[in-house]
Amino acid sequence: MKTFKVIFPYSTTKEIPEDINLRLEGHAFSELKDGQTKSTGFALLTESERFIHSDNRYLFHYCEQTRKADTNTVSNIFNERLRKVEEDGRELTEETREEIQAIAVREATKFAAIKHSGVFIVFDAQAGRVWCAGSTVNKCEAALKRLRRVLGSLDAE
Repeated sequence: MKTFKVIFPYSTTKEIPEDINLRLEGHAFSELKDGQTKSTGFALLTESERFIHSDNRYLFHYCEQTRKADTNTVSNIFNERLRKVEEDGRELTEETREEIQAIAVREATKFAAIKHSGVFIVFDAQAGRVWCAGSTVNKCEAALKRLRRVLGSLDAE
């Protein structure tokens, strides 16, 4: 069972608009593709909906995936490529070093582990509350920030 380290309320006077489906489409979550290092957005909660509406409350699931290259792997690839350049007798300029470093980061990123995190948001307009549940305060704040962009604003009481 998933447990959350952070749950906090946010007071608001905002209502969920009728066109919430259209607004969420521009903020949809998609899985990381090759070369991407971060993906965020609102995930599907049902086969076709990015929210669940029940008893005048809305449930949203904000997801984040990140991938970061391991520094040791980058260093190993970089050193191996430098050694090859020196063995080939090519000139090693600062520009070449930067290019080799960028290639090493890209290669290591492709095989880096993907970290998943999520924040559940319950929007209770009748009570004037938005409840966020996530692993850290920063992740909850990121989810609220994204919800503000979807709604245009999130007026506080």
